Amino acid sequence: MIGRRAVVGLSLICALVLCAFAAPGASAAGTTAFTCVEKKEGDFSDAHCDDKVEPGKGTFGHVEIKAGEKTEFEGTNAKTSGKTNDAAPAMLTGVSGGVAVTIECKKVASTGTIENKEGPPMSVAGTKIVAEYSECTVQKPAKCKVKEPIKTNELTSATEINATEMFVKFTPPAGKPFVEITLEGAECAIKGTFPVEGSAAGTGASNSGEGATLVFTEPMTATTLKFGGQAATFSATETIKMKGGGNPIDATTTAT
Repeated sequence: MIGRRAVVGLSLICALVLCAFAAPGASAAGTTAFTCVEKKEGDFSDAHCDDKVEPGKGTFGHVEIKAGEKTEFEGTNAKTSGKTNDAAPAMLTGVSGGVAVTIECKKVASTGTIENKEGPPMSVAGTKIVAEYSECTVQKPAKCKVKEPIKTNELTSATEINATEMFVKFTPPAGKPFVEITLEGAECAIKGTFPVEGSAAGTGASNSGEGATLVFTEPMTATTLKFGGQAATFSATETIKMKGGGNPIDATTTAT
């Protein structure tokens, strides 16, 4: 489930999952989701609107998603490892009964919907978000396997702004875990199903904090997730696009 920032899923997500990114230190009070499209005199140099350039000097730019219009999206970790064509793995770490657990998943896919909500302030809300992790291996403990695919419960997302940055927070339904992990194997030291509880927050991958690449890091999740009742960490990287292979989706802060 589950990678490191230079690497991140759920993946998830998560997907999973998932799309409100903004520059650190932004003073704006709201957020708005956009698609990233090829255009003359754009503000970005890449198709994901991750790399911002001098205004009007880029070949890609933003087109605002109409307020109140729900847009289906899909996320993937394909081609998210640095400048290569590799997939950044997702990784979950935790401890149960004194036994360290590390699970790595090579494939992350997520789906859901987002909507620009009119303010004031404007905000971006995500619903029906599900992140799925596959091609997983249990690095710790030895001789264990994890039941696949690993799928999150249906999540919601909301954008939040603190003193230094904006991020998107994914939350499971009340009373339900973020995801459940089942460890198997005749010689596995801690066989059973373990809930991963809490929430996970991610932010944009670019230096400006914007873009259609959503990143979850271990420091960001260390205080919000628990594996089997104990502290856990999650890392992953996903690119978010309109469903069906459409344009990438990202978001930025908006002034009041």
